[in-house]
Amino acid sequence: MSSSAQQTRRVILASLIGTSLEWYDFFLYTTAATLVFPSCSSPGSTRSTRRWRR
Repeated sequence: MSSSAQQTRRVILASLIGTSLEWYDFFLYTTAATLVFPSCSSPGSTRSTRRWRR
């Protein structure tokens, strides 16, 4: 195998790993955003925010 072909394979593999990690990170953040953040920011979810609604 030539050096150029080997280098091309390394670049493709590195790109695949980087892209996979990026999508995994995006998936985790999206899941947290839909499950956790609404309960943190919705009105009436804590005592301090209930006080302001009176």
